[in-house]
Amino acid sequence: MEETFRQRENFSRQRIETIDIESSKIAQAVALYNLSNKTKVKFGAIHFSSDYLKKPGELDEKFEVDLSTDRSDLKNHKQNMLNEIFDVIKKHILEG
Repeated sequence: MEETFRQRENFSRQRIETIDIESSKIAQAVALYNLSNKTKVKFGAIHFSSDYLKKPGELDEKFEVDLSTDRSDLKNHKQNMLNEIFDVIKKHILEG
C-alpha cells in the first residue's frame, strides 16, 4: 500500500521518518498469535528502501537520483547492499 502525503504529514508530526504498513500488519498478527497461544514466535524485518515520497514543497524539485532516473550507475551499490542484507539473514539463521 502506498503512503500518502497526509500519512507522511501525520507521521512527521510524531517524528516518524519511515513506515512500512505491510510489516506492521505482520508484526501485529504475530503479536496477537503469541498472546492467544502463549508462544514467543519472533518477527523481524530488514528494509531496502527503494523510493521516496516527496514532501508537498518538493513536488517540482528534481533529485539527482530517484525512481525515474537511470539507475545503471547505482547497480553495484544496490548489489553490495543486497549482499550485506543476505549476510545478516544468513548469520541470523545459522545462529538461530
